[in-house]
Amino acid sequence: MLLRLARKGLLELISANFMMQFVGFGLLILLPRLVTEAEIGRIKVLQTYTDLLVIIAGMGMNTAILKLCSERRPDPERLAFLKVALTRTLIFSVGTVLLLAAAVRFWEIPADPVVQRWLPIYAAVVPFSALALVAAAYLQARKRIREMARAQVVVRLQSVVVILLATWQFGLPGFIWASLGAFALALWPYARLIGLDFLREKAVRLPASFNEIAGYSVLGNALNTVGKYADIYILGLFALDPAELGYYSLATIFVLPASVVTASIQTIVTPYLSEGSEDRKWFWNTMIRTQGQTILVAMGAALGARLLATLTVHFLYDPAYVATLGYLDILLVYFVLRSGYSVAGASHIALGLTKYNFLASAIMAALALTLTYSALPIAGFEGVAWAKALTAGLMLPIYFVLVRRAVRVAPFRDRSGDTG
Repeated sequence: MLLRLARKGLLELISANFMMQFVGFGLLILLPRLVTEAEIGRIKVLQTYTDLLVIIAGMGMNTAILKLCSERRPDPERLAFLKVALTRTLIFSVGTVLLLAAAVRFWEIPADPVVQRWLPIYAAVVPFSALALVAAAYLQARKRIREMARAQVVVRLQSVVVILLATWQFGLPGFIWASLGAFALALWPYARLIGLDFLREKAVRLPASFNEIAGYSVLGNALNTVGKYADIYILGLFALDPAELGYYSLATIFVLPASVVTASIQTIVTPYLSEGSEDRKWFWNTMIRTQGQTILVAMGAALGARLLATLTVHFLYDPAYVATLGYLDILLVYFVLRSGYSVAGASHIALGLTKYNFLASAIMAALALTLTYSALPIAGFEGVAWAKALTAGLMLPIYFVLVRRAVRVAPFRDRSGDTG
């Protein structure tokens, strides 16, 4: 199954996704002597809050586009759906940034005054990122993976150089302003590949499932983001030792190369599961087989990430950064456990039953926040990392119970032609 995915653009997508991560926080792997440990932690907090804002601003439009445009529909109808999704995303994303600026101004959150100063500015990436997610979902649904990936790599390579030089010259402010330019520039490949003809499409009646999928998706993705980054939210909220937060945040960077591999598998497999979601037996067997293979790939990716981190820390960084490796070992356990239900989560989208992802995300967010908050005063940063891994372990059986339920209730069409 994974070899077939490779022929459909998996390797190109992994490369593009790695560059996207590299342009963001991953770029700081090259800058340990140009930014302080405290600045590393602050940038991680900035990015974590912004990730949540992008999900909220997107209003689940990318998931609705991914599901509905993967189905067999006329091209004009697909483009009309895209027009609606991009318009809504632009309106909501601008409103989200304005609300954030007001919240920071009047409530003074997060606790760090430096983060308070830069968060409204860095949040200007939200409209660009949210629009890019919708455009990427459309290309993904149309299975134009290779074109998308190759175009992104060119733009990201240029952005790396700009951000590297800006951070070298101006530190944290240079990183933030250059990142804004990089996110804006990243829209160009999507505009070139999709074109602007969709703007002339006449309005069409949206399927009833459009808003349902989008609604459950934005709630589920927002809760999923809270659960995924509960450690950073809690650590940033209580304004603990900024240097130690920097070491912990650096450990999360080294997980990125591994997570890109499994995320790329999830990205490519979703539309193929959606297209074949008429055969219950095929769907279940394919999902289980691909999920098992993804776990094995995740283990290999984790070992590669640990080797990369070891070499980087010992040969490029100051001795104090060795503390990063202790956190990394625990976070890689979390990564492998989380990869164990990545395809299962994509199956809910493929079936159009995003309410199951919403339920799973709600459970995960509650577990993550509770365990993280409880572990912090007991075991400090290391306890927070173990709380993250424990949450992923507890979510494994929950996801498979939910996906089994989703497969049973989904309106499949058996080979005989009867609806299941």
